Amino acid sequence: MSDQVAVLIVSPERRALLVVRMRGALHYTVPIGPQLPGQSDAECLLETLTNALSVVDVTSEHIGAQTVGDNQVKLYLITSVLWFYPAPTVGGLAWVNTTTEPTFDPLDPLVTDTVLPLLKARGLVD
Repeated sequence: MSDQVAVLIVSPERRALLVVRMRGALHYTVPIGPQLPGQSDAECLLETLTNALSVVDVTSEHIGAQTVGDNQVKLYLITSVLWFYPAPTVGGLAWVNTTTEPTFDPLDPLVTDTVLPLLKARGLVD
């Protein structure tokens, strides 16, 4: 089993979660990256954010973990983002919540089955 860190960026104004589709990927998902041996959660979080989004500053909160296949995915809610833009490896961005009817590529099951219900239960998304 390997650890991964997932980045959950929520817009309070939109009451929605930011999802990305990396170039060549089939699904939109949250930015997620493998945690290397000896790498702290904070280091992995920063690397994952850098690979998907260029950010100026973030504040994060660990809100849980979920086993997905053979991976333990640590969920980090980004509670403050000053500014970001997609990295060149990103093929698309979208804001989604539990009422969204995607008109784009499908959402990854991690988003639909785990992340959105968790965020809705916390009152962060519609």
